[in-house]
Amino acid sequence: SDCPSPSSLPQKLETALGEEVQRAQKWLEVTLEQEKQMKMFKTCLTVQEVFNQYQRTHQGLLYKRIPLSDCCAPKEEDFDQLLEAMKSTLAEDSRSAFVFNCSNGKGRTTTAMVIAALTVWHFTGFPEFGDDEIVSVPDAKYTKGEFKVSNKHRDFYQKRV
Repeated sequence: SDCPSPSSLPQKLETALGEEVQRAQKWLEVTLEQEKQMKMFKTCLTVQEVFNQYQRTHQGLLYKRIPLSDCCAPKEEDFDQLLEAMKSTLAEDSRSAFVFNCSNGKGRTTTAMVIAALTVWHFTGFPEFGDDEIVSVPDAKYTKGEFKVSNKHRDFYQKRV
């Protein structure tokens, strides 16, 4: 069977859901890392609104939304969109960084990160890994997912719930 297609109007859907969450005035279960808590939301921001706040303090930050279906392989058009976004961004600044996210930061985020890494390596050359691969460094923060950008993003969200 075919994968369901992501909403063609994601911003409208996000805005409507955010308004509904705020109108409900109820406690909602949220998961922060591995810990579940009950929270009353003061605000509910869409991804676009979060980007707008970051853009004010981070010059040159760009936002590109490429909705991927969950639990299935990306479609060819998804690859094309991601490739075009990366090519145009890297053409402007070869030192550009990319941040990917999905609802829980695992499935589609990982898929997009793998596609991006393979794309960059296709253009720049695949790295030569020796016996001591960089991901094998014991207790290295980056092997545990403790990235500066991720931690700032997490802290930004935790202040709002």
